Amino acid sequence: MAQLKLLDRAMLGPILMLNFVLYVIVLGITGWALDAIIESLPIYGNQATNNFIQFTLIAAVVGLASIFGGFYLVKDWTEQTNVVSNMCSALIAWFLLLLAFGLACKEIQIGGTGTTLKFMEAFVIILVATQGLYVALLHGHSITRISV
Repeated sequence: MAQLKLLDRAMLGPILMLNFVLYVIVLGITGWALDAIIESLPIYGNQATNNFIQFTLIAAVVGLASIFGGFYLVKDWTEQTNVVSNMCSALIAWFLLLLAFGLACKEIQIGGTGTTLKFMEAFVIILVATQGLYVALLHGHSITRISV
């Protein structure tokens, strides 16, 4: 049981760093796309692009907040660490990412997007998997603390 908890903590750091880098990249691309839409510049999107950009921006900001909470969790990790608040914020971020993921799939299905938007779609798809892994690790830690 102690090895499982050590494994969780050892895996949380790299997953958090990977998610942090991916979220910053997604925020950069999404910020560029939103700026281009506001200035009426062509970004070579389709009908789902505006909604995709909006949901991705919201999901990335909430996900970044979740990652900052995760950094604090790893820093102050003890045997009695309560991960429920971090798990709630990570779940909210993951659900918002799932909405953005659905819109990314719709954009891929419709087609006609530019290269930068294809990169953003790919990063959102990767983030859904890595954020899901982060949620699973937090959930695994909360389950091991329940005494039967």
